[in-house]
Amino acid sequence: RSVSAERIIADVSARDTVGNVLFVADWLRQRRISNVLIDTSTYHSPRARLILKGLLGSREIQATVLSVGAGNSDFATAEALRARLALERQASYRDAARARGFFSRCDF
Repeated sequence: RSVSAERIIADVSARDTVGNVLFVADWLRQRRISNVLIDTSTYHSPRARLILKGLLGSREIQATVLSVGAGNSDFATAEALRARLALERQASYRDAARARGFFSRCDF
C-alpha cells in the first residue's frame, strides 16, 4: 500500500535540519497531526528524530515520531561512513540544544 501524494510534505526552504524541524512543528500544530514519519538517510535519521522530538516537546506538541533510514549508499568506504556517523553524533547534541532554544546558530 502506498502513501497518497497529498500526504507527503517536503520542506525545500530550510537551510538545515533545525530549520526543517521548525517548519514541521508549525505545520503539525496547525493541522493537529500527531503522527510523523521521517524518511531520511540512515546515518541522519537519529539526529532528525532527536531534534524533532525535542522541539515538539518544548512547544508542548504531542506527537509520535518514527524514523526510517533510507540507506547509506553515498559512502564509498566503511571508514567514510564511520567518519560521518561521528560528525552526526556531535551535530545531534548541538542541534538538539538549538531546537530547544538554548542558543541560536549565531551563537557559535
